[in-house]
Amino acid sequence: MLENIFISTELDIIEQTLMIEYKRRNLDVLVEEVNNNPGYLFIYNNKDEKLNIAKIKKVYLEKNYLDKEKFIKLEWEYGFIYISYYPKFEIHSVDILKYLYARSNIHRIGELDKSIYKTLKIYEFSFSRPIINDQLFNNKEISLKETFSNHNKLESKLLYEGMIIPSTKKEYKTYAILIEEDGDYFFSLTNNKMLFIDYQYVNGEYPEEYPEYRPYFYDFYPNNGGDLKDFYSNNDSINLFEVSFMENNNNEVDATSKERIGGTVVFSASPIKTVSAYVTEINVVRDQSLIDKIINLNNKTKSIIKTEKCSHSIESEMMNGLIKTKHANVTNELTINNIGQGNWLKIDFIDKRDQKNISSIVFDIGIGNSPSKDIKKIAEQAVQDLKGHYSMMLSHWDQDHIKGIVYLSIEQFEKLWIVPALPNVNMSLGALRLAAFLYCNPKINCIFVDEKFNNKVIFENDYFTLGKGDGKNSNVKVKIGTNTIKTRYNNKNNLGLLLAVKNNKNKILLTGDCEYIQIPSTMMKNKYKLLLVSHHGAETNIPSLSQIGFTKVSNDSTAIVCVGKNTKYPNKNHVKMIEKLGYKVNKTRDFNSYFKKYKF
Repeated sequence: MLENIFISTELDIIEQTLMIEYKRRNLDVLVEEVNNNPGYLFIYNNKDEKLNIAKIKKVYLEKNYLDKEKFIKLEWEYGFIYISYYPKFEIHSVDILKYLYARSNIHRIGELDKSIYKTLKIYEFSFSRPIINDQLFNNKEISLKETFSNHNKLESKLLYEGMIIPSTKKEYKTYAILIEEDGDYFFSLTNNKMLFIDYQYVNGEYPEEYPEYRPYFYDFYPNNGGDLKDFYSNNDSINLFEVSFMENNNNEVDATSKERIGGTVVFSASPIKTVSAYVTEINVVRDQSLIDKIINLNNKTKSIIKTEKCSHSIESEMMNGLIKTKHANVTNELTINNIGQGNWLKIDFIDKRDQKNISSIVFDIGIGNSPSKDIKKIAEQAVQDLKGHYSMMLSHWDQDHIKGIVYLSIEQFEKLWIVPALPNVNMSLGALRLAAFLYCNPKINCIFVDEKFNNKVIFENDYFTLGKGDGKNSNVKVKIGTNTIKTRYNNKNNLGLLLAVKNNKNKILLTGDCEYIQIPSTMMKNKYKLLLVSHHGAETNIPSLSQIGFTKVSNDSTAIVCVGKNTKYPNKNHVKMIEKLGYKVNKTRDFNSYFKKYKF
């Protein structure tokens, strides 16, 4: 017996496979039904009503259909049957709800808004939908069109027909820049619509009639981080490809096809949406005008951003309004969110006398590349906890340290941001958009720390030591004392900001992904009650931390590794090296809750 019908069509603007339960039908009956009703495909709803959803093109008993055709894949006990077809419906959310989801209320179709509302209320679908309530639908001043068009308006300007996996129309081209971060490779995606909007924004010509701009991400992450490695070339100024995707309806890659690379397409103009898919085609872009357009977007963004070279100005901005009481009356609390393979931390400054929060600093706001439902809940809660006076600091521009920004409201961006200058290497388009937004938005005060501070302490006072990594690329020999050690992490990691927070008794050090041998030597010599382990505990060439200047600590000191499940992190030797200094190592994936707080 057939269990399910998996329908992947242009109807599916909701970016997930619509799964319709198919009852009382076996393969013979289905084929006979198709043959007896030439040209049309029928399904049955839960009231046994027959619905005509598509015009039949051809039925295949073997897998010889064309990838670019629209098709239904039916799984049964002896294999599969494939039906290619012409979709019946237009791609407009209101029309889809009218002609498909609201059929059970067809007698009320004259009251279209109430019909749709009732349908959504009665049935539980597995895809995201607008939040609709009685008050909204009873308000005669709000039209149905406005209700749906106001939901993710920017998204409709960025995606072809609102689809994360676009159809195969010739004009619907998707381009990909191959990015390497932390030894894994992924595609940073764009299209002509996105290029137009991004370029207009950095050029100061963003159309007034468009939805409010906000930074967003559009990426493809392969199931295996090394699957795209062979396409990467260090010799090219940009690794640009034209790519085609197909939605993976079974959440698994066809094992018989070596050409296809399975993974997840992630789109996040808020909130994050994911589609299991595989790449069906990768072609190197030869069009020099397109290459120049993307290079110019990168160069334009970097050229408009002015960096701060005055340490006093950085300190002044960071301290302005941050501390309103004497240092002796302040205690601190570090919150580390368990958001997978990424960093998202918050330091609270608390008045000892009344235990009220004076201010906070968010140090990195990242999430793992393929966030689970739990991670979404953690991120949403972390954003809700951002109240009162707070500022934001990014250690560096890798996705797993910045992508949590998609959960911020526009108002929550309007704070002080302290970030490192952009690296002179390829970076993801999502990171580039965030940098442009932070600099161009007049309501955001963002300091881009100049590279003149590489391998230096930028400033130090009773509350902070702010430093910056040396910025060396991987495989560079670095001499520390009598030791010569090769760097292992890349310059995108090693140019990062480093933050030490201290009170009367204790100090903590937040490293981001900066390699230990790239940290200013004066920052190594302190005893830290809490240490954020660098780069999620990645493999390192350092034989011993004490040999390069780190000080041994008391056995009540803690080191935290921000690490996701089912990853190669942390490296065992790295952990042992931390433990030899006296630290007890905690891994975020072992937390018993969504977050953990450390007082110091």
